[in-house]
Amino acid sequence: MNFDHLDDSESFVVNPDLRSAVLADGQRRRRRSQHRRLAMSSCTALVLIASIVGFGAWATSRVDRVHVGFSAPPVDLSTAFNVLLIGSDGRSGEPATTDNADAVMVVRIDPTTSRISVLSIPRDLAIEGADGPRVAELLRGTPDHLAETIQRELGIPLSAYVGISFEGLVHIADAFGGLDVAITNDVTDAFSGMDLHATSCIRLNGEQLLAALRSRRPNALTNAGPLADTTSDTGRRERQRALIALLFSQANRLTARPDALDQITAVAIDDLEVDDRIDLTTMMAVAKWFSSTTVDVVVDDLPTEWTTGQNQRRVLVVTPHSSPKITEFTSDAITAPRVAAQNDGVIQPFAACS
Repeated sequence: MNFDHLDDSESFVVNPDLRSAVLADGQRRRRRSQHRRLAMSSCTALVLIASIVGFGAWATSRVDRVHVGFSAPPVDLSTAFNVLLIGSDGRSGEPATTDNADAVMVVRIDPTTSRISVLSIPRDLAIEGADGPRVAELLRGTPDHLAETIQRELGIPLSAYVGISFEGLVHIADAFGGLDVAITNDVTDAFSGMDLHATSCIRLNGEQLLAALRSRRPNALTNAGPLADTTSDTGRRERQRALIALLFSQANRLTARPDALDQITAVAIDDLEVDDRIDLTTMMAVAKWFSSTTVDVVVDDLPTEWTTGQNQRRVLVVTPHSSPKITEFTSDAITAPRVAAQNDGVIQPFAACS
């Protein structure tokens, strides 16, 4: 095959217009390359964000969820709202079910006044009258029945439900370095393991806090001599209220530890049960509000009295004195802080550090 006819005896000369076109094309290609690199960087950022969101969804899915019928709108940090809080004596990692609930409280959080009001509801309370079921019986199964009864019979609207084991509270306390408490008297309980000495301030670790929360039969050394608490659930409920109030009041210490919220989320997630309309965003918003706000905490018992129904069962029932207390949880009225009076025979040695 002969290619002689393809030979060109003249040398090739680059046309100026062609040179300009090639240079312009090269610049366009470099810009497209830069744009691709920027796009890749953007994709990397989106993948990172998606990973974070995915972790949040994964973490939220690990929390036990239960359906509860509420009469109030969902949690909104622009207004006051009520939360049904149940503390159970379950072990770490076990679902925070209501079957072994020891503490039942309605917590009113008012972000507009930085005030938290806690109403402790006794397990022996028969909300629907002396012959109706006790709170302890309403707690069997899910919290839905109890929430419905509280809303219907006491007229307290609820926006959310949180159940947490006592060991979960311990993990939360440990996550922000322990709980600062003043001990008014030497107090021991061989059954729960509590052994504390009178002091103006001590930082309880998780194990000490758990022993205090579980204490039913404490003994104290007072100025009048040894004193044994025989009030059982009444005394334990009062001590639990005092300790939980201190936990609330010290939540703003989290601001000193940037990683504390992450640690609390990590350690408490297996000890929580929440209603199915609380999302991760809401939980984190409330946690951040707690951690950045100095709150006024008031904890009280629901006023009740003992009575005997037709079935000869002795139970607690609400009284006319209950109404003013309930009203505080159904309106936005601001009342002066109060400290609940101690019951006779109750050993309650916990107070805020001076």
